[in-house]
Amino acid sequence: MNYTNSIGQFSLIRQYFALGLLLYLYSYTCLASPLNDQVQQAAYRYLLNKLQPLLAQSPSITYKIRINPLDQRLRLALCQAPLLVSQNRHSKSYGRITLAIDCPNIWQVYVTSEVSIFRQVLASRRTIPKKRQITDADLMWQTVDISRLRHGYFVEQAPVIGKIATKTITLGQVINRRHIDTATIITKGTKVAIIASAAHFAVRSFGIALSDGKPGERIKVRNNRSKRVVEGIVKDSNTVQVLF
Repeated sequence: MNYTNSIGQFSLIRQYFALGLLLYLYSYTCLASPLNDQVQQAAYRYLLNKLQPLLAQSPSITYKIRINPLDQRLRLALCQAPLLVSQNRHSKSYGRITLAIDCPNIWQVYVTSEVSIFRQVLASRRTIPKKRQITDADLMWQTVDISRLRHGYFVEQAPVIGKIATKTITLGQVINRRHIDTATIITKGTKVAIIASAAHFAVRSFGIALSDGKPGERIKVRNNRSKRVVEGIVKDSNTVQVLF
């Protein structure tokens, strides 16, 4: 081994180490500056206050707030008045948020933040095939960061149980409204009761459904006696109501 090269290599390593240490100390000094602390504290209080209505929904909800530090090149004086914090009025209270921090009539800066909300939502306990009715045995609770869910979620079982899967739902997948649809309760060709009602009377007859129907949907039925085709609202698996 060449001794001279070894000494030079060791010296170079020490130089890199010293440079890295200086950069670290400089970065730490900037991040821990009084101005950065002042802005971070104001932003944190604002974001936490915005979360209160959501946190009040359940004691199991937890959160994580990360606020990015100010640009190290900023050279601003500490604000002697309380900082004013605001955001776009259409922004959510969680996810990626940009905040405007104002020192009244002195300066304004923008900081970006990431607010994560962890709560229990409904997920699939097993793979649910497309077009199958969902039961409570298909569901489980899973704690996830809802700020990353783009299509919603459910925190109650009632809106999901009994619905039909519109697509295959895989094991552990968070269930949202795009995954479910109301089950068809009247099928084409089914014999149904036709209830024709007005303010002071109701007439009951029978007919045949001319199409499938879900609760609340409008379908056409043919009256067995008059052969007349009328349109009504599906009330249950045996009844269509016609309004006058």
